[in-house]
Amino acid sequence: MADIDTPSGQALTEFAEHLLQELQVHFQALTETITLKMEEMGNRIDDLQNNVTDLMVQAGIQNTDKEQMVTSIFFLILCFQRSLFVFFFLKMTTYLFTA
Repeated sequence: MADIDTPSGQALTEFAEHLLQELQVHFQALTETITLKMEEMGNRIDDLQNNVTDLMVQAGIQNTDKEQMVTSIFFLILCFQRSLFVFFFLKMTTYLFTA
């Protein structure tokens, strides 16, 4: 095995550091992309909830407070489920790159 003080050892160390920096840049880009997608998904869920409410009004369906609460909880659970998935994905990739 090459000694770190030798030129080939230093080259290997520099290569490994460069590779880790590249991985960090790619991981940061992935994190930003996931965050953006989560924001877009949240906006789409809000739009969907508003469209469902509008359709119910157009159809003459009275939306009681209880029904509205159930609908809101359903959408909240959807958002929470997606957020958990992203959280665990980020934690796992962070663990893999730091281990």
